[in-house]
Amino acid sequence: MKQILLLLFAITLLPTGMSAQELIVNFAAGGASAYATEEIRSITFPENDMRITLQDGTEIDIDIADIASYQFDTGLSSEDAEGAESALTIFPNPASERVQIAYTGKAETELQIDILDGTGRLAETVYQGAHHGRTEVIWQPRGLAKGNYLCRLIAGGEVHTGKIILQ
Repeated sequence: MKQILLLLFAITLLPTGMSAQELIVNFAAGGASAYATEEIRSITFPENDMRITLQDGTEIDIDIADIASYQFDTGLSSEDAEGAESALTIFPNPASERVQIAYTGKAETELQIDILDGTGRLAETVYQGAHHGRTEVIWQPRGLAKGNYLCRLIAGGEVHTGKIILQ
């Protein structure tokens, strides 16, 4: 599983139509740190950490429990992002301990990610805040029964949904 996550993050850093300029890590206790993507050699998740290895070999370890979300700021303006496709990805699915929820879409908008139970009731708001082209959140479902859930993402007036199966 770690190898798959490594692959996902290696792919995230590859050039696409939108060149990422910063990795922004938002902390659960408030505040954020930003890292220029051209200075990042790799991003890995050993044990319960997010490890950012810079081009000069410096390793920055951040405890996953301290991270509220992370996102790649593409540097696109709202006008540039108008034609950009929106995408919601949920991995792994089915899941038990951690779920990565990623959204790529319009830059510079407010974003809300909710988890709804099988009856459509709000189980948890996973993220609420700014979005800059790409936002990735690691959700750790706690206290929820096994079963089917719905991830509802609201960004710039658009609503995206995806099914999550908890085992």
